[in-house]
Formats: sequence, C-alpha cells, structure tokens
Amino acid sequence: MAELEDSVSIVHPSISSRGVMQTPHLATSLWLVKIPSEQEQLRARQVSAQQINKVEELWKTNLDASFEDLERPGVDDEPQSVALKYEDAYQCQNVFAPLIKLEADYDKMMKESQSKDNVTIRWDIGLNKKRVAYFVFPKGDNELRLIPGDELCLRYSGNAAHPSWQSVGHVIKLTAQEEVALELRASQRVPVDVNHGFSVDFVWKSTSFNRMQGAMKTFAVDETSVSEYIYHRLLGHKVEVQMVRNALPRRFGAPGLPKLNASQVFAVKSVLQRPISLIQGPPGTGRTVTSAALVYHMAKQGQGQVLVCAPSNVVVDQLAEKISATGFKVMRLCAKSREAVSSPFEHLTLHYQVRHLDTSDKSELHKLQQLNDEQGELSSSDVSLHFKRLPRHCSTACVAAVTGYFHFIACAINSKGVDGSLQDILRLLTLWFNHGATAELQMALTKGFSLVNINTWLVCSASNNCWDTL
Repeated sequence: MAELEDSVSIVHPSISSRGVMQTPHLATSLWLVKIPSEQEQLRARQVSAQQINKVEELWKTNLDASFEDLERPGVDDEPQSVALKYEDAYQCQNVFAPLIKLEADYDKMMKESQSKDNVTIRWDIGLNKKRVAYFVFPKGDNELRLIPGDELCLRYSGNAAHPSWQSVGHVIKLTAQEEVALELRASQRVPVDVNHGFSVDFVWKSTSFNRMQGAMKTFAVDETSVSEYIYHRLLGHKVEVQMVRNALPRRFGAPGLPKLNASQVFAVKSVLQRPISLIQGPPGTGRTVTSAALVYHMAKQGQGQVLVCAPSNVVVDQLAEKISATGFKVMRLCAKSREAVSSPFEHLTLHYQVRHLDTSDKSELHKLQQLNDEQGELSSSDVSLHFKRLPRHCSTACVAAVTGYFHFIACAINSKGVDGSLQDILRLLTLWFNHGATAELQMALTKGFSLVNINTWLVCSASNNCWDTL
C-alpha cells in the first residue's frame, strides 16, 4: 500500500491550461507525437472547431474526406433558420421543407450504415408456422437501437451449393441472451441448412417524412386545410384568442384515472375551451394522464370520434391503456409489421378485435385468417369465395371497416396529398369491386364518398384505366 501511494505521488498531468507542460519529469518521457516547434506551429493549418465537426460529419459518408472537401460548393451551405413568425404559409414551407429533407437524408444514412456482415443465424419455426431467424446484432454506442416491429432485410450472397437469397422480416422480440428474433414474411427457399455468412440491413421507410412534406404542401396551397384562426397561430401572427363554447364538466377528472392536481385541472379546463393548445411539462408531471382525461371529456361532448396521435408506439400504447381505463371503447391502429409483436395492450388493437369477434358464426372468417397466416397473403378468388359465405355479423364488421377506411383516406389526403394516398385508395377500390354488391356496403360506400374529394378518385381512376367505374 505504501509503494502504491509513493507511485501515485509522482504522477503529474502532461497537459494543463490547453498546452503541454514542460517539466523536468517529462523530459525522459516517450511521446508518440513530438511537440511542434514555434515555426512548425506558425506554418500549420489553422483549423477551427466548427471545421473539425464538419469533417467528422463527412467521414460518416466518406472516410477519405479532408478539409479541402469543405471548400467544395454546397458542402458549407446552411439551411435557412427557423423564424418565430412567417408572412404566409409559403414562406413557412420554404423554411421547413429543406429541414425535413435533411432530416430524412440523415435518418436514411444512419439506417443504411447499420448493416452488419458475417452474421450467424439460428433457425426456428414460430407458432404461426413462419420462419424465425435468431442472431446477435452487435451495435456501438452511437448506433440505432432495435425494437420490436423494426423491419430488417436478411441477405445471403450464395455459394456453389446455395444460390443467393434475401427476405424481409420484422423483429418480434429481443431475447434475454441479446438475440434478435426476426420473423420472415416469406418462408419459401429459406436456406435453413446454412448458418453463417449472412448480412443484415435496416429497411428505411420514408412514410413519416413524406407525410410531413405533404402536410406542409397542403398547408401552403389549400386555404381550407385548417381554420383561419389556427392558420395565423401556426404562422406566429398576433390574433385575438378564440374561445370554444362548450359546457364544461363539474369535475375534470376521469373514472379509472388518478386524481388530477391543480395544474392538470387547469390544463384540461384550458384545452377544452380553445381550438389549439400546447401542454408542456418534464417527465413525471402526468402528461399521459392529463391527455387521457382530455380525450375522455372530448368524447363525452358527443361531437364525434376522437383521433389521438403520438410520435412513438410506446406513447400510443400508454395513451390507449389510460383512455381504455376510463370506460371508452378504444381502437388502437398499428402498422402491419407490428401485428405479430406481442404487447400488454394487444387486446385494444384493431387486428386483435377483428380476430376475436364475439359471434357464434365466425368459422369462415377464421378460415380466411388461417389461410392468410399460412400463405402470407390472400388472392382475390379466396376473398370472393369466402366473402359470399360470411355471416351477417362479419358483413357488419366489414361495413365498419370500409367506413373507417374512408375516414383514414380523408385524413391521409389532408396530411400527405393525393399522390401519397393513392395506395390507400386502390385498396379500397379493390374492396369495392369485389364486395360492393351487398346493400349495407353500398350504403357505407355512398356515405364514404361524401368524405373525400372527387378529384382524388378521378386521378386514381385515370392511373388505373377505370373511368367507367365512376
């Protein structure tokens, strides 16, 4: 112990006050890089911290990048700064659209840079008879974190005995042994006798960024996309505060939720009286409970269904759980890639409720579901054949689904424009062509057409040569 204390006493810092210390005990030290002389320092390139940061950003895409690359046209261009207020929606779009594009490009670059090679696979079969690939996905401190529902592409380059192969799947779970369980969409030609030499790529999707750009475009060109009051508030203009005339409840809490404190009650009361509001608070202040109480009172007003959105699946699940605790019926919509992901809130999802219809005659629907699970998809002949034999209970459920589809398309058109909603419209047209013969579905279709712009349907029909169907 005494020897250790003596050793520590002779330890001195080699750098102090942003410079190398010139002390006798460093005279005999072995340096990897010698200390530059004054003449060498004068002849050295003067590099700022900002330039160093920019070169490090270039290294993420080009390992051979140097400081000379910073002088190339366009490399040093900065996007236009965000303002506190804008003259009109066009100016707002011109500022935010390039920022969204930069964010999308960066997100895509980060996803594509996470590819891993020489991955070892352990094959298995899930309860739904689909192939599941287990593997360890090593990651660095600054890399993306895998979560259930993420889509990955599994590739095999092939050899003399096995042809090249690739398949897309989604993460269904992360095991305690830090293994990733990837459920493949297609189970054909899977090289289950091979375990080494695979590559894993992230599947990047531009959906959210396309919707952002579509929303900004709609906001700029369509004056009716939002109310006049919200239009000016979003642009930062000073306008007189509007109040919404609603009968306020006597108690602002909600059944099944914790009691609100004074700040939360004030927030709920304020939001119910204004067209647009912003509630801010650090973690732990009860924003989820407050939001659930707000949705409860909005639904109690009886002005229609309430659409709740959140930036992440975790927040949506938490909100769905809290709102369901108040006694209201909740329909949690999720991406198809997340339907196989187990969750404590699965009973609130649309696909779960459809699979567990509480009816006595539902064997035909279950046959369709089983056929879809086995084949991965259903052909139009399968759907038409089984749909003719579906009981009235299932027909009622299909009417509700078509009605919800129209509402979804109407919302999508407002947020991402005609081009972005084309796929949704084509899916609904397929339902219309195959199953629109029943009186109930005809009524649902007629009512649904009143929710969307006819120009959207004309564009859709022109692209598919089906003018005669309108």
